[in-house]
Amino acid sequence: MLYLIDGNNLAGELEILGEKDFDKKLIGLIEKKNQVQPRRVVLVFDSVDRMGDKFEDGKITIIYAPQDDYYQGADNKIIELAEIYDKEKNNVFVVTNDIDLGEKVKKINDFQNNIKIIKARDFAKIFDASNSVDNKIDSETEAFITEEFLDLWGGN
Repeated sequence: MLYLIDGNNLAGELEILGEKDFDKKLIGLIEKKNQVQPRRVVLVFDSVDRMGDKFEDGKITIIYAPQDDYYQGADNKIIELAEIYDKEKNNVFVVTNDIDLGEKVKKINDFQNNIKIIKARDFAKIFDASNSVDNKIDSETEAFITEEFLDLWGGN
């Protein structure tokens, strides 16, 4: 099981996108969550660098998509990775709110049905609940988040 995450999209949902070093903050949140239930995660960010960058930290791969004639942002890299992981018959969860990206991923998915799309706004709720200052949420929201957490992170 692999989570392929549109980093800028998720950071926007967590309202940290405009912050300095938002990428490092998001990586930290993912790492903290991943300590509880380790999963393979590929976190893809937009980059201004023509070459991009890639590094690994445990089960988390962080990619800054290159900006060149082929890659115009993270979306192109996410599509490329989804195709690779789909051919490997991995179960892939693509986390994004980007409708266009979701449609392109669905076309890849038509053949193997190994890819599921999760809205970044739904995925972000996992972090919102655990990082809330007062941790007071209504029981309906708590049940929804608990169910999403179990579905997304494989707890049963």
